[in-house]
Amino acid sequence: MTPDKRLDQIEPVLADVALKTDRLIESNGQIFDVATRADTNARIAAKGIADLTIEMRQQFGKHQNQIDQLRTEMNEQFGQVTSQFEQVAVEFAQIDNRFAQVDNRFNQLTSDQAELRQEMQNGFQEVNQKFTQVAQTQEQILTLLLDRLK
Repeated sequence: MTPDKRLDQIEPVLADVALKTDRLIESNGQIFDVATRADTNARIAAKGIADLTIEMRQQFGKHQNQIDQLRTEMNEQFGQVTSQFEQVAVEFAQIDNRFAQVDNRFNQLTSDQAELRQEMQNGFQEVNQKFTQVAQTQEQILTLLLDRLK
């Protein structure tokens, strides 16, 4: 084979290799460009998140005193409400105690009333017995008088 023929055979292969190499270089450039943009976008996003975090911390720091003050006020109010409930509970206990005393008085009155009724019944029985005795005595006297008169 002559060098010209050989060159004719090699030239199309070299042209094809050169074309493919150019395409690889171009696609590598595009990949590098995309990677650079992605890196830039990631940096922008990271900076945005960092800035937002810093801003949130600053805002929270500014309002932390107000939040602490509100928390303290709420705790004080809950303490007052708890104290008021405890006072109400004590007052209810006193009322319950008074009701118990009234119940005891009613029970004592009921007992006293039952005793009085019993005493009255006993008294009425005694009076009835005395009336019966008087009636019997009167009968006896009448019988004696009638016997003497006869």
